[in-house]
Amino acid sequence: NNYLNESKRLSEANTRLLKLQKDLGSKLILFDKVTRKLHKEGTLYISNLNLNSTNNNNNNSNNSNGVIGEKESFYFFLFNDLLLQVEMKILESSIRGRRSTKGEEKERKVKYKFVRKWNLEQVKFVEGNLEGSGFGIEEKSRRKSSNNLRGGIWMMKGETVEETENWKEAVKLCLVGVEKLKEREVVLKNREGNSDDNNSNWVS
Repeated sequence: NNYLNESKRLSEANTRLLKLQKDLGSKLILFDKVTRKLHKEGTLYISNLNLNSTNNNNNNSNNSNGVIGEKESFYFFLFNDLLLQVEMKILESSIRGRRSTKGEEKERKVKYKFVRKWNLEQVKFVEGNLEGSGFGIEEKSRRKSSNNLRGGIWMMKGETVEETENWKEAVKLCLVGVEKLKEREVVLKNREGNSDDNNSNWVS
C-alpha cells in the first residue's frame, strides 16, 4: 500500500514537472541534468531587502530584521541544485456534456509563468533574526544576475510557522548537498592532477 502511494505521488510529481517545463519553454531547461531532483514545492511569501531599501521609507514591506510585512506570494519548486519561483494560475473551464447535481462540471488547469531562479551553488542561507521572520537566501555575487538585481537578500516565509520551518530545513539540506558535491569535485580533480603528474614521470 505504501509502495502504491509513493508510486502515485512520484507519477503526479513527474506530470507536474512535465507541465512546468512546457510552460517555461526556453526560460529554463529542467531536465538538462540527470542528477536534478525535486525536493519540495509550495507557496512562499517573498521580499527582497535590496529592493525595499531603495523604496520609499513609508513602504513597510520589510524591516531591518528581515520580517516580511506586505505579503506577495508565489509558487516555488526546490530542487537539489536549484530554487525556482513561478507564478501559478488555476484556470477553470466548463467540460462539455458533463453536468452534476451542482451544475456544470469544471475542468481545472494549472498555468506556470517563470519569475526567477537561483542556482544553489551561488547563494548562501540567511537566518531570520526574529521568531516567525522566515529565512533568506543571499546571492553571493554582487554583479547583475539573471534576476536583474545586483545580488541581494531574498526573505521568504511559508503560510504557517510549521511550513516555514519545513522550507528552512529543506533549503539547508539542499545547500549542504551542493557544498558536498563541490568538495567531491575538487577531490576528484586533485586526484586526476596527481595521476597525470605520476604518469609523466614514466615518460622517457
